[in-house]
Amino acid sequence: MKKMKKIFLVLITITSLLSCSKKEGCTDSTATNFDSSAEKDNSSCIYKGNAVFWTNVNFGENIEVTVNGQTALITAYYSTAPTCGGSGCANFLFAPATYAFSAQTVSGSYTWNGNVVINSKGCSSLQLN
Repeated sequence: MKKMKKIFLVLITITSLLSCSKKEGCTDSTATNFDSSAEKDNSSCIYKGNAVFWTNVNFGENIEVTVNGQTALITAYYSTAPTCGGSGCANFLFAPATYAFSAQTVSGSYTWNGNVVINSKGCSSLQLN
């Protein structure tokens, strides 16, 4: 009987300790890997990053830029690199990864293809010439 009591106490102690542990994960709802069931943040949060496409050449027409199935227009040109979100630039916001892009003037006279690397909370700037 004493042996059963000891086993019972050990089981209760283990159950108590396990029930006190909190589920860890990303607790920031703005992160791409937010875990709504996580009770304790484990610093694993991943955030979207920006990419800005721009040109310093006036082609006399807009440039269509497509990344990951989304298209945006370059409608202005800059003498120096603009900040992410710059007006007249093709701006994108995606989860961190390497994405293929294609771009062309509306008439198709000029074309560009390549890759853009997007980092968590970063800003990748690509100049099309």
